[in-house]
Amino acid sequence: MSLHRADFQAASEHAAERLVAAISKGVDRILRLSQEEAAAATVLAHRAAHNPAEPAGARGLAVAVGERGRNRGRRIAVIHAGGNADLRVLHSVFDVHPGPAAAA
Repeated sequence: MSLHRADFQAASEHAAERLVAAISKGVDRILRLSQEEAAAATVLAHRAAHNPAEPAGARGLAVAVGERGRNRGRRIAVIHAGGNADLRVLHSVFDVHPGPAAAA
């Protein structure tokens, strides 16, 4: 049996739809973030905790920062993942978001 690209894409889209449907049963909402927001959260995680994360692993932090007002007075948890960040990815993120130390 051989799979053509269209078959693989259709199977992937179907799997993604099932995954989102399953996750949606246990969460209040699902948010989308830009690559820029994820990159900024990666830099923030490093500055605040000296703990690198790949941009995908810092998305929870990006949401928490973006929803400060909504979360004020509440205890929240953020999953910080992706300590296996590729150095090339981290370099490109920090080049875009150098921070105050690099700007001086």
